[in-house]
Amino acid sequence: MTSSAAPASAAEPGNRERTPPAIAAKGICKSFATQVLRNVDLRVTPGTIHGLVGENGAGKSTLAKIVVGLEQPDSGSLSLAGAPYQPRSASDSLKAGVALCAQELSLIDDLSIADNLLLPASSAARPPRRPPHPPPPEAPPNTGGGGAVGEAR
Repeated sequence: MTSSAAPASAAEPGNRERTPPAIAAKGICKSFATQVLRNVDLRVTPGTIHGLVGENGAGKSTLAKIVVGLEQPDSGSLSLAGAPYQPRSASDSLKAGVALCAQELSLIDDLSIADNLLLPASSAARPPRRPPHPPPPEAPPNTGGGGAVGEAR
């Protein structure tokens, strides 16, 4: 008789340190008028849930924007599944499977929670918008006859 054990989950406490993080930040620094982030480290292991908690202005949004390529760090590094990760735009991060679902008050009431969360990914898959109407044709060359319409002679 043989038996096989189920594979250990990365979320189990003994496996977290051996599993490469889904996303890792090391020594992230960012300044605007003042230093917002100073040597921030973050490790998000697959199968875990994390929250960034802090006062207004503590740098939570800045760190999230760096992870998705909306801001660039002044120094430090990011990795994705153990490989170097340097998103230069939200498009880069979406292609890598990383998206930001920011806390906004502009949720769409008619959508489920899951559909609201998936909006960033679905909008990235859409083709670019086209103008609603074609541009007007060029005006014919002036054929004489005087001034503009409605102008007294």
